[in-house]
Amino acid sequence: MYGALAVIDWDENDNGAGHVGFVVNVDGDNVYLLGGNQTGGDKSTNGKVCVSRYDKSVIDYFRIPDNYTPKQKDYEYDEFKNTNLSFETLSSTR
Repeated sequence: MYGALAVIDWDENDNGAGHVGFVVNVDGDNVYLLGGNQTGGDKSTNGKVCVSRYDKSVIDYFRIPDNYTPKQKDYEYDEFKNTNLSFETLSSTR
């Protein structure tokens, strides 16, 4: 849902190789996250805050506040123009 925290663990055994971001859009098998320390598929950003595309399969889990009850509108996303042609990976979030 919009604004949920998405957690990615790039490797097993909690070795610290992970990433988090806020969900801003979902399109098919793609999840778009607003996060920091990433390139957004563009190395010229040098790890700034940006929106990056991830395959749903790399998301380990999503978190929302325990006391929040999701509403239908939380699953409706604003129009989103994707200019990112690549997926984020461990190396691009480090």
